[in-house]
Amino acid sequence: MDRQQEKKDNFGWRPLFLDSSSIKESQLSSDSRTLYGGERNHSTYQQITSGGSTSNIPELRVPGPAWVNLFYDLAWTATFASLTHNNNTNGLWGTLSYVTFFTVVWWLWVSQSLPQSCDPSTPRVRNRLESITTIILGEGINGIAGTLYSVIWAPGLEGPIVYDVGCAALIVSFIAYLYFQSPIEPSDPKDDRHSGCWMFWHLSLLLSIILLLIGVKKQFLLSCILSTTDSMLRAVGHAINDKQLRLNYISAQTNMTIKNYLLRRGVVWQDEYEQLVARLTNGSTSALVWNDEQKTEFFAWNYRISLKILVATFATFSGDCGSISNQTKAKIEDYYKNATWSLQDYHYINTKSKPRASLQYFQILTEILHPSIESARYVVLFAGMTLRSAPESDTHIALSGKQLPKVGCHFQDRRRHNSHRPFIPERWWFANALVSPEDKDDQGEFSAGS
Repeated sequence: MDRQQEKKDNFGWRPLFLDSSSIKESQLSSDSRTLYGGERNHSTYQQITSGGSTSNIPELRVPGPAWVNLFYDLAWTATFASLTHNNNTNGLWGTLSYVTFFTVVWWLWVSQSLPQSCDPSTPRVRNRLESITTIILGEGINGIAGTLYSVIWAPGLEGPIVYDVGCAALIVSFIAYLYFQSPIEPSDPKDDRHSGCWMFWHLSLLLSIILLLIGVKKQFLLSCILSTTDSMLRAVGHAINDKQLRLNYISAQTNMTIKNYLLRRGVVWQDEYEQLVARLTNGSTSALVWNDEQKTEFFAWNYRISLKILVATFATFSGDCGSISNQTKAKIEDYYKNATWSLQDYHYINTKSKPRASLQYFQILTEILHPSIESARYVVLFAGMTLRSAPESDTHIALSGKQLPKVGCHFQDRRRHNSHRPFIPERWWFANALVSPEDKDDQGEFSAGS
């Protein structure tokens, strides 16, 4: 009696110009039991169930060139890049929204990448996981590289930035090494269902990687801003000192060192100079006598211009001032226009009557940096939590190298005879459920049951 024709199911890639007629059902003999190897080869093998019966699995007659899959990878690269660079990770809710959207995009990727065949030896799954891990790692590196580019071209580059760059490079190198060259020996999963669970636990790994690299980028920005703050205050005092203003208005007004220094920081010296002279002379043309009142006005103006430089530097490092709240922006404008705040800050610092944290200048600076500091904390916290979210018992089994019982259509017990080959970390995460074509000679035959 003729076997009832099963539903044709294209679980692999095929060109769009090929219709379903290009898919045929192949009946493989039980003696052959051969795996068709090769990267992106979508020919299939005969699945042997626990009852000993055979079933036909669809086979692609014309699988198409493998290089076409590059466009598939580029599409997902653009998707994750847009998610990483356009999403706001400032604060707790920003980080939670990023985690949510990342999980949704990951789920879409899984639904498009996983074959509908439940067989764990499909090499395509392993290749897809290698690709998505490379994409996620690359997006994290791209974010750090963009920040590094802004830092290099920003003024006031300090020595600690070099150490930050070195630490970021070490973190990325260790992540890549632990993933692609891990020396841990893998073991076999319990069953197909267990193997599928391990695949979804891969989400926690990728999410922890991208969150960690985002946290590194934010820590990098904070370190750069804080390391240049002190040098900026000193440089303004050296570039615009009381001697230049006291000796001659013209020499200070046309001084190219002052102009270039402030211009690189987004400040026009001519406008600042006119405001300073108006404050020192009370709008008259009288010469500077440089009394205590004028000195107080000068140092108070120094606070205002240094805050303006710090805001411009923060915008340069972070890309924009979007993370600064409207309330903080209003305080900054009021600090520029109302000289009372800067005069009070100078008086409190000079007399040491109040702590620095209570001064308006440092309160504004804290409000500017607070979202970035809070975001860096939450991002790193979520990176650690997602990595720890994988069940410890199964991770311990995978790391210990114990052989687990084989159920269903899993391969028989096999030992690694080719230990000279580098370890592929996907075999750790899926415990060798995803078998590469090169290992097919060492895998033995299918097991009909446990």
